[in-house]
Amino acid sequence: MHNIVKILLNILEFVRFCDIIRLEIVLTIKRGGCSMKKSAKKGFTLIELMIVLAIIAILAMVLIPKAGIFKSQSKNAGVMTNANMVRAYLENKTGDNFIVKDATDAGVKNVADGLNAAFKGSEQIKNPINNDTTITSTAPTAAPAVYVVASDAALTFTSLEGTVIVVYGETDKSYTVYGVDSDGNKLSSVVIK
Repeated sequence: MHNIVKILLNILEFVRFCDIIRLEIVLTIKRGGCSMKKSAKKGFTLIELMIVLAIIAILAMVLIPKAGIFKSQSKNAGVMTNANMVRAYLENKTGDNFIVKDATDAGVKNVADGLNAAFKGSEQIKNPINNDTTITSTAPTAAPAVYVVASDAALTFTSLEGTVIVVYGETDKSYTVYGVDSDGNKLSSVVIK
């Protein structure tokens, strides 16, 4: 937007420069000769200002609605970044390093505790929608950064905008990782075995 305003001001300066350069030749007969008179014009004319304001208004009408879309897309990209960070951590916890679980609740809590230990301080994961930094395995009151569950069948995604969901598979020792976008839709999921 700043560059557009610069361009419009440059156009106005050019128009003004052309008006100053243009010489109004006033021919007057003064005892056998002619004289040229240069008129100096200061400021912009009303029509020039109205044209610039109309152009700015048109650009604003086009760009302002797009700003919300760009903001939403950037937050959704933040959710995917968080999901990829969690995925990368959990890929290191497969095979021999798999976080052992003895019961559903205890295993889910072990995964949440492992994520809390891995992502703290400057490495902390933040929900891009509400800036929450909680990593939990218990039912959240607000959308956390990461929510670890044994099953996602009963989840309502509209209350978990911006959250990275980790579904811990007890039988096949796998993780399913996905994010929830700002509209409450499930983003692409990755299964880690």
